[in-house]
Amino acid sequence: MRYTNYLLKARRADGNLSLMNTLWRSVISLNKEYEDLVNSLIDNKIDLDNLSDEKKKAINKIHEMGILTSMNPEEETSEVLTMLDEWRTRRSTFSITFAPTFACNFRCTYCIQKGNYVERPSSTTKTINDLKSFINYHLDNHPSIDSLYGGIFGGEPTLHWQGGLDFATMLIEICQERGFPKPRFQIVSNGYLLNEERFRSLLALNVHVFQVTVDGMDDVHNKRRLHVSGKDTFKTIIDNILTSARVGIEVHLLVVMDEDNENDLVPFIDYIGQLADQHPECNLRSMLDFGIAPVVPGSHNVHRNEELYVGKEERLYERALMAQVHARKLGFDTNDAFRVNVCSREAMSSIRCSPDGYLYKCFSTFGDRKYSAGKLGENPAKLESALIELSKPAPLMKQCLSCNILPLCRGGCQYMASQEHEGEYNHTNCEKDRYLLSYLQSSLAKGLFGRIYNTKEPLAVYV
Repeated sequence: MRYTNYLLKARRADGNLSLMNTLWRSVISLNKEYEDLVNSLIDNKIDLDNLSDEKKKAINKIHEMGILTSMNPEEETSEVLTMLDEWRTRRSTFSITFAPTFACNFRCTYCIQKGNYVERPSSTTKTINDLKSFINYHLDNHPSIDSLYGGIFGGEPTLHWQGGLDFATMLIEICQERGFPKPRFQIVSNGYLLNEERFRSLLALNVHVFQVTVDGMDDVHNKRRLHVSGKDTFKTIIDNILTSARVGIEVHLLVVMDEDNENDLVPFIDYIGQLADQHPECNLRSMLDFGIAPVVPGSHNVHRNEELYVGKEERLYERALMAQVHARKLGFDTNDAFRVNVCSREAMSSIRCSPDGYLYKCFSTFGDRKYSAGKLGENPAKLESALIELSKPAPLMKQCLSCNILPLCRGGCQYMASQEHEGEYNHTNCEKDRYLLSYLQSSLAKGLFGRIYNTKEPLAVYV
């Protein structure tokens, strides 16, 4: 028995040792007695069979949580790489994100997409028909797929409302023709042009999630997420969040943060908590979850990012985690910042389609034709091949294979790496020494991960 390869350690202020398995995200803290006990077991100084039932139960729990393992290091690394590859190549659900338009009525200060496209086209009937043909081609060649999932994206999709409805209707038709269950959908919108009638139309199409970004209270939000006319959008969006929940569509409330709004996170979460109390008919604590994450730094926002993000990553990520903990205290769920999975770019059955019919893999490059796999209407086999090429995972260096945070990092964000290599993927982007490891250890020492992840308190082992 030994500690897992994928272990973070941090000493807490109370002297206990916090441990985190970065694959399973299990977190546990050991007091001195149990720390010494575990070390003695690892060093073969004592035998598990000779322990009391109470201590044996605690050790078995630590083993179940993946903190301790019976596998040798090579076996464990092989298991993790196999798991990541299985997630990447899994083909049971085909996920299609469609942008009916790249037009937008907001001018957000940090927009990740504003550098991706000059033209702002809207979809046509031909785009929908060509996309349907490609989806059917993909399904014919991958018989293991038995369901579809749709994302309605942008730009701002409400500016071409019919295009989004046509896309959803088309996916429903494919599922009916193939005997698949009715597809589920998510819409990502700034929320300004939605209303109850539109929410009910979306619900009828099986849209179950509305993702919207609000970056803090009204004065903060309105200066970061600017309407093209300069008008206030905060109240309208908040009203539509309540309407969405009341109608029955879950709300994923994203807060994008940097140094400009990091102090507004907790007051804003408190405000949403107050709304939940004031509007019990909306059932917000069940219908709304928070996603809180630092801004993704793109090459078109270099000066802003250098001022408000670069060099501040460790503190910003910790503030985001503290805000998640606060949201959970108020009864809200939070979207996991460290979901151990593969990025949607690497997932083989996941594509994005632009309004003019170009196919992409990555949300951060959506609309930038330099990253496109090609256009609908071209040879579908050629498109499939190009999409597979764009799905390749980050190449892992030798040091990656023995890295204790490999399951969280997986070689680093390929979009970020491409910014350093003239748009080319397949380069490792290691952020461990720059900020990631120190952030993880600091947050672990403060007990923050233990309040987000995991579980039951096994005897004298303290979570």
